[in-house]
Amino acid sequence: MSKRVDDREKAADVVVSSIEEHGPTIARKAAIILREVDPTANEAGIAQLLQQIGKTIRAKNQRLLQTHAAHQAELNDDAAPRAMRDEAAGDLRGTISRFRATISAVYGEAGLRALGMLEPPLPGPDAIRAYVRLAITALTNPDVQLIAIDAAGPTSFNTAAAAEILRPTLAKLEGALSAVAAEAKQGEKTLIARDLALDENDKTFLRGASLFEQFARFVGEEEVAARVRPSGRDPGTLAEQEPVDEEPTRDAAPSSDATPRPRIPIGFPGAEPFEDET
Repeated sequence: MSKRVDDREKAADVVVSSIEEHGPTIARKAAIILREVDPTANEAGIAQLLQQIGKTIRAKNQRLLQTHAAHQAELNDDAAPRAMRDEAAGDLRGTISRFRATISAVYGEAGLRALGMLEPPLPGPDAIRAYVRLAITALTNPDVQLIAIDAAGPTSFNTAAAAEILRPTLAKLEGALSAVAAEAKQGEKTLIARDLALDENDKTFLRGASLFEQFARFVGEEEVAARVRPSGRDPGTLAEQEPVDEEPTRDAAPSSDATPRPRIPIGFPGAEPFEDET
């Protein structure tokens, strides 16, 4: 999107500078032509109209640049809470992984199932948050019964202590996720404002540049008109900014394997216009 905004700024600069440079000359020539049918044709009025067109194009473009900058700044604000979110999520995954390994060694699959940790957490910060919430509930549930699988090995795991280890990092993750969600809402607002400004810029530019182009053509300033002609593909830019399409290559002769086209009788759609009936 930054390139689209940059292209629109360049296009506005070209048109506005052309109006400032050539507007007075075009206004004078237009007044001379118009006085042939209306002696009251006012050169100053035409010049003022052209200047107002330029100012309107500039104002809409400045609004686009401002809203685009505000949106980019809002996106950059997301960096800190996203980094905090990712750090907390990573810490929780590491801790849960170690806990699962210990629980499996002490209590086996039954212990993992009883504590809701039989399967590892799914990817994503939201998934690890939900997983840890359930794990803490299970770890602090006095009704959960854990039986060691090997009396000769480790026979206990401090579930309450494990829950206390998880809680502060979970709180950190939840705070970061809330901050990221709030930033996302702000980003949506600045995005809507930017897109509205883009639409207004394109409409104003297309109409204003087209009007100035026709004024230039009206008085015979063809070079100026060609320079400010708006694009037919991207209305906020100039025709000269359009990418050049490569012409399709043509075979020197039709392939011998090609199926001949059936002859269409004269008078029907698709018939050769000068085909001989005989």
